[in-house]
Amino acid sequence: MVLDILKGCLIIRGTVEPNLLLDDLLKHHKLDSLPTINDKLKQLFDILTNKKCLIILDDLQNIFIPSQFAGKYQPEYQDYQTLFKMITETQHQSSVILISQEQCPEMECLDEELYPIKSLELSGLDNPEILKNTALKNEDSWLKLIKLYEGNLLYLKSISILINKNYDDQVADFLAENTLHITNQMQSHFYETFHHLSPQEQQIVLELSKFENPISREELRQSLNGSTVPLMIKHPFNISKTIVLKILKPQIQSV
Repeated sequence: MVLDILKGCLIIRGTVEPNLLLDDLLKHHKLDSLPTINDKLKQLFDILTNKKCLIILDDLQNIFIPSQFAGKYQPEYQDYQTLFKMITETQHQSSVILISQEQCPEMECLDEELYPIKSLELSGLDNPEILKNTALKNEDSWLKLIKLYEGNLLYLKSISILINKNYDDQVADFLAENTLHITNQMQSHFYETFHHLSPQEQQIVLELSKFENPISREELRQSLNGSTVPLMIKHPFNISKTIVLKILKPQIQSV
């Protein structure tokens, strides 16, 4: 775990068990932790009620069980569920930002006006300015490169290095090949995320990869007919939020 303190904001990166997280937060406020997690939660919420705090928890997807549907906690992280429920159900004057590739029920809300939860699905960036410090040439081709890689900063950083090494910084030459290059770093990222999906979601991803042109939701259902993927999955395309489908995303139409 990495705990950064920036202008009164606590940023926690990496996965840490709830007990240790609470110990660190209380230590930051110069408090000795009480023995039980319930006592520690009460201490924390006394702070959140009496002071305006901002806590950011990053990489939160790591607390969930891999290869299962989103939002199932690993046993050692189960107490996060209690923490998140208290954040939404207890009156206080602080804010907590959760950054995650997948959601748990505590992050979801049907009525944002009545409930203190706001959910923002981050999409890629489409401003050529993000490539300003990459030394890439052919600035008029930058936007096309950004769109090709869905505005994903990790992909663009990796592909910029490739263009620098193999194309002498010439973006136009790279795009002229009309090929979607996937670097080793991107492959590693895809592999990690793919194996975090449930078997049913993996099957949907593999099925989508068979189509060269966009398909409708119903066509996908028919293609999966006879498979073990349950049709009870109401929104199978939620997995487009994952890194794996950033490349496959154009394969399916919105309906």
